[in-house]
Amino acid sequence: MIPVMSREIRLASRPNGLPSAANFSLARVMPEPLPDQQVLVRNLFMSVDPYMRGRMNEGKSYIPPFELRKPLDGGAVGEVIVRSSPMPCWFAESASSTS
Repeated sequence: MIPVMSREIRLASRPNGLPSAANFSLARVMPEPLPDQQVLVRNLFMSVDPYMRGRMNEGKSYIPPFELRKPLDGGAVGEVIVRSSPMPCWFAESASSTS
């Protein structure tokens, strides 16, 4: 069992004009059990980029829009807090060489 509660920022409604706090919601969920050879990452920073504003609108685009009441996704920097099995040697070496 994973001993942490996850927090998700979700798109609650599609903004008209500039987004406001009312367009987002915070949800607390328990992460699902990890499949074999997977990791759980605690995001420390999430990149918020201009293209993401376009994803808040519905409609055809080069990238799918964010779904209402679903977590936002994007690039992030984080730390592995749980792993389901030992990491292969190449992963451990790559991770330690960048810290």
